[in-house]
Amino acid sequence: MRSGLANKPVTFDMVKGLTLGQGATTTVELVVSNSTTVNQTALTFTSHCVLESPSYLKNFVLFPSVSNIACNNTRLTHNAIGLKLNATQVDAVFNQIVNASAADFNSNYKMGWPLANLNPQFGMIGGLLKNSTMSTQVTNGYMMMGFEMQADLPNAVAPEYHELNFL
Repeated sequence: MRSGLANKPVTFDMVKGLTLGQGATTTVELVVSNSTTVNQTALTFTSHCVLESPSYLKNFVLFPSVSNIACNNTRLTHNAIGLKLNATQVDAVFNQIVNASAADFNSNYKMGWPLANLNPQFGMIGGLLKNSTMSTQVTNGYMMMGFEMQADLPNAVAPEYHELNFL
C-alpha cells in the first residue's frame, strides 16, 4: 500500500473504527502453486481500496473484523494466466475476490486471536489486568482503553453460610 506524503492511509473514528487505505494505492499479487510451478505470480492488481474495521481488544484477545471493503479504479498490471477482462470487469472481479477474502477473514477470526500467540507473557499479563479493553473507535482524538487490576477489587467480607432447603 502506498500513499502520498499528505495522505493518512490509516485513520480511526467513532463510527467506522479503523479505516485503512484512504488516499492510497493498493497492490495485490495472487501467487499460485501446482504440480509444475511453485509460488508463481499469476495476477497482479492495483486498486484504490478502502477497508473499514471496527476491531477491538478484550482481555488481550484481538477481535479483528472487516465491516466494509470497497475497491475502485482497479487495473490488472500482470496477467500470467491469460485472464481476459475489460476494464469494468476487472473492478467487479477484484471486488468479488476481496469481499470473499474479507468474509473468510471474519469467519476465521470470529472467536478472536489471543496476543499470547505472539508471546506467552501476554497471556500472563491478561490474567493480571482484568477486563482489559481497547477499541479502534476513536472520538475527539481519544482511543478508549482501560483495565482493572486484582488489587482494585473491593475487599468483601466472606458471605454468610446459608443452608438451602428443597421442597
